Amino acid sequence: MANVLMIRTRTQPREHIVKAAPIMAPLGLLSLASFARRRRPEKDRFMLIDERVCLPDRDEYEQAISSFCPDLFAISSMSLERDRFMELASSLKESHPHIPIVCGGPLPSSVGTKIFALSPVDFAVRGEGEKPFVRLLEALETGKLEELEKIPGLSFRRPGGEVADGGRNTDFLAPEEFPLPAWDLVDPHDYPAGSCRMTPTPVPEPYAPIVTSRGCPYSCIYCHNIFGKKFRPKSPEQVLEEMEYLVNNHNIRSF
Repeated sequence: MANVLMIRTRTQPREHIVKAAPIMAPLGLLSLASFARRRRPEKDRFMLIDERVCLPDRDEYEQAISSFCPDLFAISSMSLERDRFMELASSLKESHPHIPIVCGGPLPSSVGTKIFALSPVDFAVRGEGEKPFVRLLEALETGKLEELEKIPGLSFRRPGGEVADGGRNTDFLAPEEFPLPAWDLVDPHDYPAGSCRMTPTPVPEPYAPIVTSRGCPYSCIYCHNIFGKKFRPKSPEQVLEEMEYLVNNHNIRSF
């Protein structure tokens, strides 16, 4: 069993964090937690801190860590959040050197193994994260660290400091495997509709974003390309299930 403290980093300084900031719920982390719960039922506990909503100071971080007792830190970052990511990873490793850190999201997917020179992280997931993340949890739980070498999409530091690189993950989920995000880890009402950058017109509150497909056939040079180039749509039934869940459990009316 693992207690996983998930953290979504931010860019703006503490004094600039406001409810109108252009942010959406961290669907990547919510999907990782949901997929792990499905593959490892009753084995893991998750806590999520979204620094873009509420940035804890050092004492507040320590209080959360003390009460939750994490076995793993999982940090998701965009490339433009690199400075904050390095600051946070260094602080966590200094204070809790025995707790491993795994990073994911666009930043490690873009810079590859350079992430280990930028920060003291122990593991990095590149590309679509659900399958390598679950396999990492299993390897850490069983102590079979030799299994780490066999996980596509996972890079890690060996005990001597050498970096082992499994390359970018291409073992993508089939559409029927897409998890319903673990919305219980956040309050959708912390992400006001005024912050949504995806629509040119105001969105009625409350609202929630829904990802209805993965993969993109285009070749924009700036893209992190996490989900590959094959278009993988959800079924209408999957989309409806998520909408019904959000309506019934969080009183969401706009999507």
